[in-house]
Amino acid sequence: MRYEVKHPMLKIFDMAQFLLNSAYSEKLLNRPVSDVAGWTNELAEFWRKWKAIEPHHAVYKDHAHDLDHCIPCMLHGDEGTGHRRKPLLQLSWGSMLRIGKSSLERMFLITSCAHKMYSRYNKGSEAGNIVIDKLLEETAKSALKAYAGGIETRSGHTFFLVFLGLAGDHPFQTKAYRAVRSHLKVDVCPHCHANTYSVPFEEMGPGALWRTSVFQSVPWRRDVTPPLSSIPGAQHPAFIRFDLMHMLPHGCARNFVASVICMMAGPMNIFLPQDGGQSRNSKESRLEEAYSHFQSWLDCTGGHVRDMKEFTADNLGWQQNRSYPEMTCKASDCNLLIKWLIDFLTSIPFAQNWILDTTLTGLQGADEFMRLAYTGDRVFWNPDRQRRGKAYVGMFLHAYTQLQIYWHGEGWTLFKIVPKSHFTAHWHEALAECLRVQQEWAISPGAFSTPILEDFIGVVSRIGRTAHPSSVARTTIHKYLVQLRREWSTRRCA
Repeated sequence: MRYEVKHPMLKIFDMAQFLLNSAYSEKLLNRPVSDVAGWTNELAEFWRKWKAIEPHHAVYKDHAHDLDHCIPCMLHGDEGTGHRRKPLLQLSWGSMLRIGKSSLERMFLITSCAHKMYSRYNKGSEAGNIVIDKLLEETAKSALKAYAGGIETRSGHTFFLVFLGLAGDHPFQTKAYRAVRSHLKVDVCPHCHANTYSVPFEEMGPGALWRTSVFQSVPWRRDVTPPLSSIPGAQHPAFIRFDLMHMLPHGCARNFVASVICMMAGPMNIFLPQDGGQSRNSKESRLEEAYSHFQSWLDCTGGHVRDMKEFTADNLGWQQNRSYPEMTCKASDCNLLIKWLIDFLTSIPFAQNWILDTTLTGLQGADEFMRLAYTGDRVFWNPDRQRRGKAYVGMFLHAYTQLQIYWHGEGWTLFKIVPKSHFTAHWHEALAECLRVQQEWAISPGAFSTPILEDFIGVVSRIGRTAHPSSVARTTIHKYLVQLRREWSTRRCA
């Protein structure tokens, strides 16, 4: 039997109305509402740059004379860890003028939903989930209200919220859009026609067939209306924004690093135990030797890992030589491993070796690409940054595919090409296209990246774990608002 129940939500319109009419207006405008010259100039400049990226966005027609009152925003969704380690769905939103700020300074909770409230209605991504769909529909209604009617303030200004993308991990985005193309299906990509049978997603070169099919169709069934589709711009597949953190350090770069460690410990015989004897041929001993190098580097640099406390055949997914290595550690651990491997390969005088040179190039490409995305302008890339970003991600992808081809020929299962490496290649395609048409501005891959958003999910999930499972949504919202007021007030006083 189905029956409707009321589910508590902090609606986008209501939260924005409070913020813009309070001492906390800077949480949306990046400066006090009283600084009219400051935020009007910043908003006008934002939309001038965004027009190079999406010139046909509805905002340029609907609010052509009010662009300096249009606040660019983003949506985010993900599952945190709730009571008894059960998933806890979190929906949130925030201003894109605040990218780089701490999580509670930038993001705002919409609602939480305990796993038991929606898990029984999971019917697969195509069929949707009536609970999640309804929450997203209500979110879209509130977002549309803030876009179309605007939010009036006591100061006499009317602001409009313009949502430019849905951030989050790929499983959540697939659920939100009821997508028929995703990383777990034979049609792997929501942005193009790459698949496992006729348009190979593994191809990374400039002549890859999938590059001609970008945004040629929507990734959901034609007879389906995605829950967020009432938001202007959300009907386009580009609204599903790829997340740098989940694509690289929590995705294919993590697989790349696992293969590098196993390659150096295995066929390249670099990490050989110092004690000699039969243990020199033991996989466990070699991985232990590799970790001793990593630990020494951590001690010297003051780094600390969260999950990767040792290298074993289990946590590197290398129980059998025929298994492709992979890791499940946090993105922060992967970033440390990349930096260690770069230092290791550049500080030890190895003999000239194509394999190690290619490996180093790939690691440096991934490291520099992420560094470029997380420094300077986190939203827009000018042509110089576009060229550098394209070169860096190209270095990584080229090394990835070349090493995979080489070791496959040698009979080793290393450097598995996964859908997230294909998603990463979309940045290369997008930057190449921007440079080809001499586009003044491109979206930085860091614009919709989620390290800070993940932190927000963690903060709210910790609050949710203190609530009784039967009242998670209401109690979490109440405690969240209390913590928000306390932290904001403390920082203002400081």
